[in-house]
Amino acid sequence: MIKKVETYVLDGNNASNIPLPHDCEIKDIREDDDYLIIDFEDDISYYDAIRAVHPDAQTLTVRFHLEYGGLNGVKAYGGLQGIYQHRRSKKHGNGFMLVKSLKKLRKLMKECGFPATYLYHYVAYHQVIVELCVNDSTLLMLWADSVEFEWTLKDPGEADQI
Repeated sequence: MIKKVETYVLDGNNASNIPLPHDCEIKDIREDDDYLIIDFEDDISYYDAIRAVHPDAQTLTVRFHLEYGGLNGVKAYGGLQGIYQHRRSKKHGNGFMLVKSLKKLRKLMKECGFPATYLYHYVAYHQVIVELCVNDSTLLMLWADSVEFEWTLKDPGEADQI
């Protein structure tokens, strides 16, 4: 296995260059230090969206480097701004409602009747909205200055043919 890391600076200019792991199943999502980390299922090159970018991909880990701002080390904004899931409620109607924590989102992922999937990401200057499917549409709102794609690639002799 070969590791390859690709880093994209979120300066608003290169959003079209960032790979999109559309419809790929998520194994885990977590926060570690200043990163929001999404681990994808094994044998990810099964998906057309990945095969077009890395036909030799075995696994993928995406790390959003969360950005914090403020004066004198005081965090005024930043990082994971919010998690919102589309829900239907007799009391509150339909719409996006706040998921209280990443821990709660992980619990929802485990309770879901099907694997959570990565649908899309919207990138602006140091801001990212990641759209997932966890029972229904789920949005992660982030302040981030870069994103890393860490690929585990199959040895050249093992790669599937397109």
